[in-house]
Amino acid sequence: MRPGLEASLGGWLRPLRPGPGALLLTLVFVALALLRTHEIDTTFRLLGEQIRDWRIALGSVRDLPLLGTPSTAGGTTLGPIYYWYLWLVRVSIGPFADNLPHAGGIGIALLQSAADVALTLALRRRFDSWPLALAVVLFAATSPYDLVLSSIIWNPAVATAFAKLAIAAVLLRPPEASPWRSAAAVALAWLAVQAHTAAIFVAAPIIGWVVIASTVERRDVRASLGRLRLAIEVILVLQLPFLVHHLTAPHLRAVDVPPWGGLERALYDPYTLRLGESSAAFVAAVEFLLVSPARFPHVGWLLVAAAVIVAARFRRDGAVLAATLGPLASVVAGFSLWRGAGFQHYWYVSVMPAVALTVALSLTGLATARVGRVLPTLLLVAVVAGIPGRARAAWATVPMPAYGPLVRGSRMVLQRLPEVRAITMPGLHETTDPAFVYEVLGGHISASAPFAARIGPGGEVSFEVAR
Repeated sequence: MRPGLEASLGGWLRPLRPGPGALLLTLVFVALALLRTHEIDTTFRLLGEQIRDWRIALGSVRDLPLLGTPSTAGGTTLGPIYYWYLWLVRVSIGPFADNLPHAGGIGIALLQSAADVALTLALRRRFDSWPLALAVVLFAATSPYDLVLSSIIWNPAVATAFAKLAIAAVLLRPPEASPWRSAAAVALAWLAVQAHTAAIFVAAPIIGWVVIASTVERRDVRASLGRLRLAIEVILVLQLPFLVHHLTAPHLRAVDVPPWGGLERALYDPYTLRLGESSAAFVAAVEFLLVSPARFPHVGWLLVAAAVIVAARFRRDGAVLAATLGPLASVVAGFSLWRGAGFQHYWYVSVMPAVALTVALSLTGLATARVGRVLPTLLLVAVVAGIPGRARAAWATVPMPAYGPLVRGSRMVLQRLPEVRAITMPGLHETTDPAFVYEVLGGHISASAPFAARIGPGGEVSFEVAR
């Protein structure tokens, strides 16, 4: 290992040496992984998108895409990290679950939980407070939507994990950071963008701070130019699959530009910016993604007040601002240029850790010296006390209760017949292929097979002569 890289990794991993801190981080990982994978083998959300992506993961490494998933803006996301990670999950975890698709959900849940551990470690080192670090991470990770999202095969969950890792990297990056640490922060931020384009609102301020930190802190413009070159090189390396794709299959496009065409228009007429709509959509997303199932009045004003307090308190700490106010300001400004119809809550999932950190820092910043010492602990107690209710809210919205019966029924069909004409099951989502699990287990669907199978709501199986 090169000396510079070894020193950088040693600085990051020092707190993981055996001790109370390492035990606490292990407990966080295990607890969040268990919460996220609760009954995943019987309630996994298997819709059309999950079937599409797991089919790709079941294929050969040579057949993996060089671009990402289809985007709501048209085309696809900018890179293949989501599919490549999903393939690694299938290879490593899949065999322990008969390569069934819920193995993909387990793999994504483990990635999310590992990212939460890294973020906890970074917050602990940056702010010298275990209670603050745990309160922020657990509050963001145990929202009902996040618990459900983190256990399904869906690219926003992977993007959120990389966004957390990028935030952790920039907070752990010292002023005199080595090129390795700077490259790691840029790479993690850009991998989040590859997984889900909306993560650009977390990546942009983080990469921006890596580039300008030397100029802001030491007036070293030359060093900033070097970091700019490093950032460009890292992104170009990560975009090599994208470039190869466009040289070999140009008919498949990456994300289209037209829905974001508001930038050019806004330059001529600033009144066309949708700042009001974007701000309202962001507040609604925070209420749904972070606050739910609780109800809190005036969330928008709370966010404004928190942003003002954090800006004043950390005005000289660019890394903290890049990890807190940077994503908040970027997502509101960015979506003010959006020309598509409506705003979706899941576009904002990668920004929620920054929101949680901003609010927590603002609350501790308001406290007096005496109260400030105990407030993080009180926040942690409140967060932990709310976890059971939040978990029940997530589990009450069972993603797909028919998954367990579908798996049991598919196994029974395979035991009876290795080949059938078709498989049907009532009550499935219209995008769910009832034969997919049977095929993953090794069965075959053939137009010449004499029998068709029907799986009942409880997993019971019946056969009939195919017509």
